Amino acid sequence: WLSADPGTGKSAIVAHFADKLRESHRRCIMYAFNRNVGTMPVDLWCSFAYEIVTRYAICQDVVVAKLKDGTVNLNSATPEQVFQELVVDPLRRLITSDPSTGNNNLPVFIIDALDECGGLSGPNVTNSRKEVMSQIARWPKLLPEFKLIVTSRPEDDITQLFSAIRYEPM
Repeated sequence: WLSADPGTGKSAIVAHFADKLRESHRRCIMYAFNRNVGTMPVDLWCSFAYEIVTRYAICQDVVVAKLKDGTVNLNSATPEQVFQELVVDPLRRLITSDPSTGNNNLPVFIIDALDECGGLSGPNVTNSRKEVMSQIARWPKLLPEFKLIVTSRPEDDITQLFSAIRYEPM
């Protein structure tokens, strides 16, 4: 977690880091929340799912099957459904389908500006951010092989989230 006040360069740092990963032939999937647009949790997880299926054929098979059989309906899916069915499940399939895949070949995920999730103000901001934060809190246990980098302003709820997360190596 990279946390600092507005305008200190958090986004620039993770963008530079993502470039370095790509230069070293490491895959990187990045998403940036934008408070002016009101980006929501489902946008994040759909974006990650799209990037996953365009890069890994085995993941594409999982996602297409779930969309075809109605397990996930993108018109009404909750962020939790999209996270579990179109991100977690395909990534688990990627790990189990090719055990020789080393961690250096797995994508690094970056969520930029978590504090901007949901827009400028109102109940959507609080609820949206809580929802994403609950999924981020489960990431180390659900997907320990996949690195997740998050940037945000040092707001109380986000600080508490990352203070509580403990990574336990497998």
